[in-house]
Amino acid sequence: MTRLGDEYCSLPAQNFTAEAVVTHPDYDTRVKFSDDIGLIRLNRPIDLSGGNVRAICLPPQGLNIQRISVRQGAWAAGWGITEKGTASNRMLHVGLPIVDKELCNATYKGELSDEQLCAGGRSGQDSCSGDSGGPLIMSGPIGPPYLQIGVVSYGPVLCGQMNVPGIYTSVSQYRNWVENNMRP
Repeated sequence: MTRLGDEYCSLPAQNFTAEAVVTHPDYDTRVKFSDDIGLIRLNRPIDLSGGNVRAICLPPQGLNIQRISVRQGAWAAGWGITEKGTASNRMLHVGLPIVDKELCNATYKGELSDEQLCAGGRSGQDSCSGDSGGPLIMSGPIGPPYLQIGVVSYGPVLCGQMNVPGIYTSVSQYRNWVENNMRP
């Protein structure tokens, strides 16, 4: 933020257009919303020097999210539907616990792949319609750098149900795919 007289103002927004979109070639072919990941190449570089935009790190390929983050949880962010049933006009975030994969798979009747992970299951706290494609973030062992461990994929029709977590694409399972599809 910058100070202008007695007011604090956000830095100017950065606007981009999509130069290319790369979707995973196996999207939705194995189980419901499997391989739900894609990349968007922007028409120009992002300015990270202003302070209101920061980079996030990719997790290592095959990182065991269950073992690491069950204790600390994660954060989902987006502009999706709120608890009032309306779309948000500002980005919101919510802290979510990582849910044991076996427990989650029982909730979803065995429909999950190894490349999906579960978070949430608390009443009134969830990602929701309109958040799809957004990040699921985890801090490093002592804070930054932050890792994008997931991509919002799907969940129950009524968001924020107790004991019904949301489903996220596990970014660590796609690290090599992301790197192989990035272009300078």
